[in-house]
Amino acid sequence: MCVLAGVAAIALVLTAAGGGFEGWTAVGTIVAVALIVVGAVMIVLNFRSRRLGGSGGTSTHEPGVL
Repeated sequence: MCVLAGVAAIALVLTAAGGGFEGWTAVGTIVAVALIVVGAVMIVLNFRSRRLGGSGGTSTHEPGVL
């Protein structure tokens, strides 16, 4: 959800930049970058927790098995 909100924030930033609102463009850029970074970190942590879901913290992925 954060990544999608970041993409929406980029659209708002482009609209603000087109309208000449430099202050809102700067604020929106910071917010958009923060949302995208937080969303990417959440995705990586989610995949990592699913992969390490086996006993003893070992990887449950076996080569050749999807």
